[in-house]
Amino acid sequence: MFGSEVIYRFNTVKLLDYLKRLPELEASDNPFAIVTLAHLRAKQTKNRMDERYQHRWYITRSLLKHGFTHQQITDLNKFIEWILSLPPKDENRFWKELSNCEESQKMPYITNAERARNEMSVQKGKVKCMVEEPRAARVAAGVCKMAESDLVAKTGKKECSRPGIYAGDG
Repeated sequence: MFGSEVIYRFNTVKLLDYLKRLPELEASDNPFAIVTLAHLRAKQTKNRMDERYQHRWYITRSLLKHGFTHQQITDLNKFIEWILSLPPKDENRFWKELSNCEESQKMPYITNAERARNEMSVQKGKVKCMVEEPRAARVAAGVCKMAESDLVAKTGKKECSRPGIYAGDG
């Protein structure tokens, strides 16, 4: 109106240009450098899952070395997990190794909710506790034993507060 205008100018960057600067990205503690590194490694390892696994492991471990806060590591890991996705077999192996690493360093950097999600996905096909089955049959079969012990440890009760739902029911 009356000859006014607003102009926005943004600098653009082609991430592929950073392939020549991988060592610099790996050494950086800048979150954008880490995101860029994850993206470039994903492009490089599109059909090579063994290499992808190694790059994801390296990037995840380097987050601790760079001194990020727990929340920053969690947030960056969400992106890294998405961009450097692995087949289920490798994903499970990754989480087991990460869990072992956390325990050995006594420095958890993956939230319990994320670990629980992974454990649930692994057990989804293995553990099936149906409300229709008698509880005694489920416990006798050993199907609910682990979930029951977790429930008892957390609540002191073997049964959930909802009627008909027992430890291990989904």
